[in-house]
Amino acid sequence: MAISIKSSATSTASTVTGPSDIVAGDLLILLDMALSFDDYPTLVTPSGFTSIGDVTVSYFNYHRQNLSYKIADGSEASASITGMNGTDGNRKCLLVVTGDGAITSVTPASYNEQGTNVDPTSQTVTSGSGGAPLIVVGGYGAASDIDPRTFSPAKDGEINPNGNGNLYL
Repeated sequence: MAISIKSSATSTASTVTGPSDIVAGDLLILLDMALSFDDYPTLVTPSGFTSIGDVTVSYFNYHRQNLSYKIADGSEASASITGMNGTDGNRKCLLVVTGDGAITSVTPASYNEQGTNVDPTSQTVTSGSGGAPLIVVGGYGAASDIDPRTFSPAKDGEINPNGNGNLYL
């Protein structure tokens, strides 16, 4: 099966609107970050999504970041998808992946995470052990702009909410 990035959406609210071109069998990948001054935001995985993993870090406020996915049933097109809601801010990146046929299963593997207030260490993805087609996803979240963002092999693209420099998928 051939796969490709179909569309994307971003948000700085507790919800993100699914692109209008989502159809049943598309794969939705959501990177959700919430920030609060008083405590870690409550982990919320949107209805129907499966969390791949979440990470927390405290610097001058509390951050929680959650990566999740869902095989679309088509109802997500132009629909509001509710995620985490921080008292100090929210960032969401939604990626829509399509195949030349309906995507029927997803097997997340080799999930790495690091919560730090300094430059993170290099993360190794062992995608060579999986069966094709493969999707390698990197999610970056920080209290301030992230630059540079390195990914090897080179990334095909990236999305971030409204030009805000502190969350990328």
